[in-house]
Amino acid sequence: MITPSSRNFQPEEPSHADMVQSLPHIVWTAQPGGWVDWFSREFEQYTGFSDALNAQHGWVEAVHPDDRGKLAESWVRSREAAHSYTTELRVWSQQTQSWRANLVSARAQLSPDGQIVRWFGTVTDIQSLRDAENERAFELKFRKIESEILRAIGTGGTLQQIFTLICHKIEDLLPDARTVITHIAPDGFIGEGFSISMPAAFIDACKGMPVGAKAGSCGTAAYRRELVIVEDTLTDPLWEDCRELAFTYGLRSSISCPVLDEAGNSVATLALHFLKPFQLSNAEIMTARRLSEFVFLALSATRDRELLQQSEERYRSLFDLMPVSVWEEDVSVVLEDLAALKRGGLVDFRSWIDDNPDFVVEMIRKIRIVGVNQAALSVHRVASVDALAERLATFGADPALRPDFADHLCALFADDTYYESQRTITDADGKSHDILLRIIRATPTSSRLLVVEMDLTDQIQAEHRFRTIAQATSDVIYERDIAADHVWVSNGLSQHFGYPPFHEGHPRSFWIENVHAEDRDRVVAEMDRAIDTDGAEWSHEYRFRKFAGEFVPVRENAVIVRDLSGKAVRVIGNMTDLSEQKSLEERLRRSQRMEAVGRLTGGIAHDFNNILAIIIGNAEFLLDYHPEGTPERRMVENIDQAADRASELTAHLLGFSRQQALVPKPTDLNAVIGRTHTLLHRSLTPAIHLELDLAPDAHFASIDQPMFESALLNLCVNARDAMPSGGRLTISTRNRVLDGSWQKGDFEQPQAGRYVEITVSDTGTGMSADVRAWMFEPFFTTKPAGKGSGLGLPMVYGFVKQSRGHLRVESAPGAGTSISFYLPAIEPESTEIIATDAKPAEHGMASAAVLVVEDESLVREHLVALLQSMGHEVTATIIPHEALALIEAGQHFDIIISDIVMPGGMNGVEFARTLRDSGIETPILLVSGFTDDIEILSGGLQDRIDFLKKPYRRSDIVERMQNLLTKPAM
Repeated sequence: MITPSSRNFQPEEPSHADMVQSLPHIVWTAQPGGWVDWFSREFEQYTGFSDALNAQHGWVEAVHPDDRGKLAESWVRSREAAHSYTTELRVWSQQTQSWRANLVSARAQLSPDGQIVRWFGTVTDIQSLRDAENERAFELKFRKIESEILRAIGTGGTLQQIFTLICHKIEDLLPDARTVITHIAPDGFIGEGFSISMPAAFIDACKGMPVGAKAGSCGTAAYRRELVIVEDTLTDPLWEDCRELAFTYGLRSSISCPVLDEAGNSVATLALHFLKPFQLSNAEIMTARRLSEFVFLALSATRDRELLQQSEERYRSLFDLMPVSVWEEDVSVVLEDLAALKRGGLVDFRSWIDDNPDFVVEMIRKIRIVGVNQAALSVHRVASVDALAERLATFGADPALRPDFADHLCALFADDTYYESQRTITDADGKSHDILLRIIRATPTSSRLLVVEMDLTDQIQAEHRFRTIAQATSDVIYERDIAADHVWVSNGLSQHFGYPPFHEGHPRSFWIENVHAEDRDRVVAEMDRAIDTDGAEWSHEYRFRKFAGEFVPVRENAVIVRDLSGKAVRVIGNMTDLSEQKSLEERLRRSQRMEAVGRLTGGIAHDFNNILAIIIGNAEFLLDYHPEGTPERRMVENIDQAADRASELTAHLLGFSRQQALVPKPTDLNAVIGRTHTLLHRSLTPAIHLELDLAPDAHFASIDQPMFESALLNLCVNARDAMPSGGRLTISTRNRVLDGSWQKGDFEQPQAGRYVEITVSDTGTGMSADVRAWMFEPFFTTKPAGKGSGLGLPMVYGFVKQSRGHLRVESAPGAGTSISFYLPAIEPESTEIIATDAKPAEHGMASAAVLVVEDESLVREHLVALLQSMGHEVTATIIPHEALALIEAGQHFDIIISDIVMPGGMNGVEFARTLRDSGIETPILLVSGFTDDIEILSGGLQDRIDFLKKPYRRSDIVERMQNLLTKPAM
């Protein structure tokens, strides 16, 4: 047993005392028997023991109680054998108020006859070394855990299996932790939970709780979408609403990490609960952060598998029948032989290998397969790696396959990193397979090759679809080593941005230099800020330069990887070209703007038509009371003419808004264009040459002929105004089959199908991009004041869209304009194709009992007065339900005149259908300024039903009534 020295013993001060006292660790001496008789000042400063040598075993109190026996045994062995010793002990640290690992060393000073004269020793703090070793061990263990979880996700484990594995691994790593994984429902409530250590009652109690600012650790983390740490649940305000739950299950501290989807929304949480309050370490925080990412991976993988199972019916054969063979080859021996040929001066390896075909088989036999998957063994009908190597050598000896292997050797000779070919092989059963072979070499100097074979025998036709999908989802992937200032980048940079491949990577400055100058400072500063702070993710949009010099919008998403100390060491991310997305968004905004303006103008025009109907009707009344030549009659005629012009304007507005009532009929467009040739020619100036280029086989289309003629005339007048000095105007027709694809920059996306293309082209001044963007807006015009209403092209747009057609505009300043519209093609019918002008009906007719259904009071009063002036007996109602009540009560009517758009839950078409379904065959005249997509003359309503467009004249209503009253019931 070691005993302290005598109180009166005063050892002689060792030599070089000042030097010893200045050392950063404890130095001590002891007598031959082991009595410690001197410590350097560092002992008192380190341990806080000021009178250790004078107290009974005082200095021993600085050693951890569990290590004192170990210390005594070391002394006994060293004293008996008279040799030095080194051991590790835990020594009390005054500064950290904890036991710290120290290395204690003792060395004996021997006399000439080998006797111990004195002991000299040191005590050195090695706790930092042990901490670093522990952190490394923890990191290695954590990486193994991550690998196991990734393997479980990658091999298709169920969500429960993966969550069970995550919980087990966390609690093996942190035995005091109680792991809980919870789903966050889209409605903002905690959903299903999972745990292996918390009771089911706790999971059930949490389910249905709302996320919020004081919803415990999990609810708050999901609400904030950031990590939440609670050191004591009994005092932390975040658990204010959940205190009873924490008390019931003994939860005192916790850490919860939200799991966010691609849009940044919380979809789950990963929480570590502890049964005692304490300050969480980096280990617990890092565990929660890193493993929460695997929760998201598990959720995403499971979701993707479920979606794939729902939609993979048409792709199932592709993926089920395309076994992918993968193996790794070591070609180091082959590369040595190729290097020898290079050193010998061989340059034209292609010609040389053609002259030495046996060299191919010799090289194949020198390839060593170091790893192979089961699919490769199954496809080649072999049971081992050696058998596969032998089979490949057999392929090389086949004269039909030898050129392919020779091409592969040429790629190796040229230090290529990628090789692809397609070959046909015969398996052991004599069946031929079309194989797509891809060989990847990590770097031009690498001796390892990754070989991938895909059997495309039953899937050649699906290859285009597969490649399109793969191309559509590929981005530029990169990994940045921050310390080395080195960035590795995928081939996406070459494929999508045109840059040459960077086999060895590039410095970060390459990226910075190609960010647009206006975005550069902001983007770089935000990325650096995320790295320098505790940011875990970074996302931003900016403009990036392609190799050709063009800047395109991109979105970059990055994850910042940090070490145990929180220092950023790597950045992993992807960059996506947003050009197509931005273009689609602009098209959508333009379409929505046109739709909104269309609804607004259509509503205004409809209401205005009701007013015009009253003005025109009353003007006609007044004309009957004022003879020709009187000033009063002239004033009424001016009112009538102004109303006509206003009616034309509303017709244009309704045409743009696609609410103009059309009467489509099968029409020979070539015949219509030919008939209107004279009218079109008269609308042009003599300096303009009009050419017709009509395809003889142009299809028929179902259109409203007068509206088509009006649209054509509008386009020709616009072309005329664009050629003030003359030029050439061409109208052409062609048959087109559109497959759904459309050139970038076109106005809209068409439905696939057969169309008739009508193109009006001029050699005029053309339009800028800004003008093209607004050309179909109502009242937009580039003409001088008073020279244009700005409604011509909007009417064309509305007519084409209402006819289920599509538009395309090609124009540039100084290059003329070409406007094409595409109308769905139909087969010609045996009936009359081109509508002819109807002869106006006579005004006189017998008196009839008329039922009027109209909700607008002014319109209703005007129509009643008009009909009564003709001698008819008129009954008026406001809504269809009132009219039905009169008919059901037995009141007889010869004809019913009803508005279409009315309140009360039933419109005019539904009113007419109800009458026909009830067996009532009374003639019906439907009246409206627009149809708003109501199928007026369909669904069995054709029998003794006609349509009259507002605003109408007295002659129009007389004509329609006569036709209906004289037409016999079917």
